[in-house]
Amino acid sequence: MSKSLTDKLVAEIEQKIVKGEWGVGEKIPTHREMVSLFSVSRSVINAAIKDLDSMGYLEIIPRKRIVVADWKNQGTLSVLGALIREKAFDKKTLSSLLRSRELIETECAKLAALNSTPKNIEEIKNHISLGKNILTISEKVEYDIKFHHLIAVASGNIVYALIIKSFEDYSREFISPFYKSGDVFPFVSTRHEKLLSAIKDRDPESASNIMKEILSHGEKIILSLLDKL
Repeated sequence: MSKSLTDKLVAEIEQKIVKGEWGVGEKIPTHREMVSLFSVSRSVINAAIKDLDSMGYLEIIPRKRIVVADWKNQGTLSVLGALIREKAFDKKTLSSLLRSRELIETECAKLAALNSTPKNIEEIKNHISLGKNILTISEKVEYDIKFHHLIAVASGNIVYALIIKSFEDYSREFISPFYKSGDVFPFVSTRHEKLLSAIKDRDPESASNIMKEILSHGEKIILSLLDKL
């Protein structure tokens, strides 16, 4: 059985659900109907349904047909990725995402001031130095993403570092429009230097506040650009 066919079918059904073509609580087409609708075998359909069930999109009711689950409340992080890819989020969802990021990253900054090693500090310092020579939007985006991951690593909390890393693809969808919105990089790079100083000074409160300032600035611009994302 081809994994690529399964992935393709998962993506097609995911799109229908996220865009509301298949509503919550509705029964999905039968296997026979899906064979005709998607031109794939029953084995591919079974594999896709299993994946979609584990992702929180479908609910398999014994002795009944399969229905679309309450995926916004029961889904996994993959649902968030689909919402972003399909531009199917609203301002409330985007705000929730940005606020969740703020909660995690301000804590990362605080912990980095308490737990960072000389190696962590040197890596952040070198990265900031490299940032002084970048020019393109794509370079700024990648610089920004790596900076935040370095702070998470410096926190000493492996779970935070993994969460920030897992959000990178989603973050690109918002960080790119942010840098395209105007000359915001001087503000960002200056705050990055201040954050590094707070971490070096072992000042967790200042580190947390500076990170909050960075993220609040970005949130304000990103929310204002929602219609353009």
